[in-house]
Parts: sequence; structure tokens; C-alpha cells
Amino acid sequence: LNASGGLKHVKSSAGGISLSATDNGDVVGVAGTVAVAVGVGTGTGATVAIAAGVSVVLNDIGADSGSSIRSYIDGSTVESAGPISLSSVSNVHVIGVGVAGSVSVAAGTGPGLSGAFAGAGVGGRNTMEIEIESSIKNFSTVTANNGTTMLNDSITLTAQDNSEFDADAVGASVAVGASLAGNAGAIAVGFAVALNKADNNVIAQIHQSFVTADSGSVTLTASEDADIAAVAVAATISVGASAAMSGLAISGGGAIALNSS
Repeated sequence: LNASGGLKHVKSSAGGISLSATDNGDVVGVAGTVAVAVGVGTGTGATVAIAAGVSVVLNDIGADSGSSIRSYIDGSTVESAGPISLSSVSNVHVIGVGVAGSVSVAAGTGPGLSGAFAGAGVGGRNTMEIEIESSIKNFSTVTANNGTTMLNDSITLTAQDNSEFDADAVGASVAVGASLAGNAGAIAVGFAVALNKADNNVIAQIHQSFVTADSGSVTLTASEDADIAAVAVAATISVGASAAMSGLAISGGGAIALNSS
């Protein structure tokens, strides 16, 4: 309720006045990739197998866009025989899931090089930047009850953030290099990153206005109850085996889970 286009005057003679803004949105992002490479050699010479996989999922809500959930009285006059309430609530649920898998197998029976490389990378990020506001402002005049005594004449402003953030990232890689008579090598690399960033403003305010509850209370409540969870898992397996010559196996893994608010 604002004074755009002229002063607004709202009056309720027999009951209360309620303004409510609620966002119950669900945002789900899922990304997955699988890479498989197999190299087999039965004679002399080199056998090479390479596999790589990358998966990225991004959920951006309100980032740099000025998104908001607002109930407000702005530069207006409001009169009510009963209670006046303004409520702004975010129940947004954001889910981001990323999965990447990579498998590489190289096998040779003769002399020479047999090799395998497998790599997997996955990233998941949830970002939410919104304003949750309940307010009376800009020289508004708000009066509850107007002289009657039969109705509760409280004035209540509530802003609440109940958002939920879940970011899950899983990366797995397997490399196997085997040779009966030659060299064998295997390299496996896996990495997983899960990030959550919540930067919501929760505001309940009365600013430069006249607010009267004849025989009741004036209550302002702003609460931040967001739940944030990030899970990152990386798993790698590397096997290098040779019956006659050298065998090499290299494996690596990394996982990062970060929440910021």
C-alpha cells in the first residue's frame, strides 16, 4: 500500500486490516556427468585410456536483481476498528545437486606402456540475496481501533526468513592400469565443491510515521531462521599393476563445503 499516484486512505469500520506477502517457492538444480574410457592392447606397444567428467549446478535467487518479499504501508493513511497486521515471510527451498563420475581402464599384454587416466570434477552453488520487509514509512498515519473497545487493536509487523539451502556435490573417479609383461600406470583425480551463500535482509520497521493502537500493543518482529547445509564428497581409486615390469598408481581427492551468511 503506497501513495504512488496520490495519497491512499484505507478504512475498516467493522474488522481488522491484514497485509501479507509470502514466497513458498522451490528451486531445484541437478547436473550429472559420467565419463568412461577403456583401452586394451594385446601386442607390443602402448595402450592409453583417458576419461574426464565435469558437472556444475548453479542456483542464483535475487542476486543483483533487487528481489524482495514486502508488505508495507507507504505514505498512506490506514484506520481500522480491529487489529492491523503486516507479514512478510520467505519459505523458499533451494536445492542444488551435482554428480560427476569418471572411469578409465588400460590393459596390455605385451611390452611397452599401458596407461589410464580418470578425472572427475563437480561443483554446486546456491546463492540467495533478497529483502524481506514489513514496514510503515514515509509519514504514514496508522490507527487501530478508532475508539471502539470490543476488538483487539494491536498493530503487528512481522518479517521472517525460513529459507532452506541444500548444496550437495559428489565426485568419484577410478583408474586402472595393468600389464602382464610391460609397464602399467594409473592416475585418478576427483574433486567436489559445495557452496551456499545467504545474504538476506530481514526488516520490520516504523519510519517517519504516526502509529496509534488505542488500547493494544505495537509489536515489531524480524527473525532469521534460515537452514543452510552443504555436503561435498570426493572419492578416488587408482590401481597400477604389472607382472614383469614397473607399476604406477596415483590417486587424489578433494572436497570443499562452505556456507556463508
